[in-house]
Amino acid sequence: NSTATELTDIYYVEVVDANGCKSLRVPATVISLPLLDAPLANPPLATICSGDSVTFTATALLGASKFNWYSDINSGTPIDTGIEFNTGAINNSGALDLTQIYYLEAEDDNGCKSLRTPVTVLITPALEVPLANPLIDTVCNGGSAEFVASSLLGSAVEFRWYETIDGDTPVHVGDTFNTP
Repeated sequence: NSTATELTDIYYVEVVDANGCKSLRVPATVISLPLLDAPLANPPLATICSGDSVTFTATALLGASKFNWYSDINSGTPIDTGIEFNTGAINNSGALDLTQIYYLEAEDDNGCKSLRTPVTVLITPALEVPLANPLIDTVCNGGSAEFVASSLLGSAVEFRWYETIDGDTPVHVGDTFNTP
């Protein structure tokens, strides 16, 4: 049913015996419900770094009581159900952006389903490890060492320098760092 309202069709069944005698006809009614509106996903497109994940949230205009998430437009088995869907970590080991498309479907209490809405994730490639020149510098007491960071592939937007391997706050931002 591609209309916005439900349609009703009535069919009739009768019994005919070997002599051609017929029974009364009994109605059999089919109610065809309208197609659910395609659901919306927020965000409809997300860009993430390699190794990250993204969470999408589903909304429907009317009638949906359930949301199904698929990795393929024709798949019969959802990879997740519910209003929210988290992709889990997606890695991109290539040199170019990677696109992953998921599909969102709304379903009502009667089991009627909408058309599937594509939801796109753009995964940027993993960045190369930065180079520091020199790797080791020896200075006299009270002296300052100068390090210069570079990137082989030139993909770096900025270089951030930290005092610890797992630090949250950089002590300097820029390609050239002079120690205090």
